Amino acid sequence: MIQSLLIKNPLQRLGASQRDADEIKDHPFLKQINWKDLLNRYSSLNIKQRKYKPPIPVINEDILNQEFDIPFDFILSADKSSAINYINGWSFVNNDFVQF
Repeated sequence: MIQSLLIKNPLQRLGASQRDADEIKDHPFLKQINWKDLLNRYSSLNIKQRKYKPPIPVINEDILNQEFDIPFDFILSADKSSAINYINGWSFVNNDFVQF
């Protein structure tokens, strides 16, 4: 289905015929969808909606520090001349691209 929607020639794409969106709706991938129920916002699965509350993580400074290899204060305090040290093995660094 996705390949049919991504055809470069817009006249050959899925849904480009006289049937328009009905051509897409009738695709085997979407065959099980009841479009009238969907339009009326009714779930054809008839499942009661459950309210889901995702767990809220407890974030403290120790957890944040574990996620990074180098401390941020080192990066923020660096000047342009020390930026060259970050690119070991390179013989040229264009200073126009080194910005902090």
